[in-house]
Amino acid sequence: MRVTGVNAELIIGNGGSAPGYTGDPAVYSIPGGYTKPVPADPNFHIYLAIGQSNMAGDNSYPANQKIPASFAAWTNPRFQILNTVGPAKLGTVKGEWLVATPPTFFRENGLTPCDNFGRTLVAMTSENIRIGTVNVAVSGAQLQVYDKVHYAGLVNSLLTSNQGMWQLAYAHSMSYPYKALVHWGREAQKVGVIKGIIMMHGEAGAGSYNYADIVTRVYTNLLEDLDLPAGSIPFVAGQPGANFGVGASTRTALTNLANQHAWFHVFETNDLGMSTMAGDGSHYSPQGMIDLGERFAETMYPLVYGN
Repeated sequence: MRVTGVNAELIIGNGGSAPGYTGDPAVYSIPGGYTKPVPADPNFHIYLAIGQSNMAGDNSYPANQKIPASFAAWTNPRFQILNTVGPAKLGTVKGEWLVATPPTFFRENGLTPCDNFGRTLVAMTSENIRIGTVNVAVSGAQLQVYDKVHYAGLVNSLLTSNQGMWQLAYAHSMSYPYKALVHWGREAQKVGVIKGIIMMHGEAGAGSYNYADIVTRVYTNLLEDLDLPAGSIPFVAGQPGANFGVGASTRTALTNLANQHAWFHVFETNDLGMSTMAGDGSHYSPQGMIDLGERFAETMYPLVYGN
């Protein structure tokens, strides 16, 4: 179901298949001189989502098992998503706000945490509040793809190595992930108010760099590029499971961040159901995704709306 009356027509990039890096620094640059606009609806509360495949949705289950029937039947116009992936993946053009129907990211994938995060917040907030999600997850991506300082070189090297996953990620974002995140965040600010960020990351590649520093840079630079005051919105992360293979260093880094910064919050996920199809011990089952979304919402709610 489309949501009409929303001007979100700007699209990054050329809209085709991933051409690879052209050598033009402008591909990476973030337009400056930005001032946050007055939102069309201050009661439209929007949340940005980043991460790897556990935020993008697991596609290991057969189509008839991806979404529990009781979950698929629910819809509510108070929960809307911004299409960041285009017609091939969500059935409508990029930049269009849609009433959420699961799955809310790539249609061929399964549920994402955003699916139940949004519906849980709808249930927890008053009737005059709408909830929106903006998902810019990239499966398999190191966190540096959201790092304004260092992401260009990393993404370029991954694109030119012809990794199919990265070609798909490039095509879906039609830019580089951090630039896409800023672009869609600014589009969201035209119609509502960004209230927080959620992240599920750490399935792969998270233990090989200074994770805490990158999380901090992502948060700090994003708020600056969205013209939001420093530390003004919560950043909530799901702790990667102890069996994810990323090592204790990533889990420790996230725990330390939560202890050091009032804006950062983390919750445990070890008890959530894992996929029996993926076979890698690091992806959630459909029910695990539902529970993960609920946990994101239960963690975020008091930070934004109070107890």
